[in-house]
Formats: sequence, C-alpha cells, structure tokens
Amino acid sequence: MTSAAEEGALRFEPPGPGSYKQDPVHFPRAATRYWAETHPPAFARGTAEFARYFGMLIGGLEMASPTCRRCRRPRTSCRSGSSVRRR
Repeated sequence: MTSAAEEGALRFEPPGPGSYKQDPVHFPRAATRYWAETHPPAFARGTAEFARYFGMLIGGLEMASPTCRRCRRPRTSCRSGSSVRRR
C-alpha cells in the first residue's frame, strides 16, 4: 500500500542516456517553452566549437528540459577520425 505522499511525489526522468546535471546557477527557475525549443541547438553548436578550438576532450555540452528545468551533460568527442590537437 502506498501513501498519498508517495503517489504525488515528483519524479525526474532523464531526457536521454548519460549523466545529466541540473543547472540552478544559470536557470534558477523553469525555462520557458520558447527557450527550451530555440536555444539548445545553438548552445550545443557553440560549446562544440569552443571545445574543439581549445582541444578539450569533450565534444561540447548538450542541454535538455525535462520538467522545464534545464539540465546539461557533456557530449563525448570520440568519433572515428577525430584527433586531439597537440600542444
């Protein structure tokens, strides 16, 4: 038998595989639907270019909006033919 508190508890379902982390510093409140639909592709492209330029071992960051809260996870840069720039 479950209690009423357990039935009404909020559940966090990850938006995809991998380890996501909430971003309460930049997004202290829920994001609007406009932001959630418009900005993630540009954010992913910008962080990928940044990571590539500085020779980072990640392929950028990916943003998602489960329950209107902004979450991010690093994307791997392990692709066939990719190389890390030597310093």
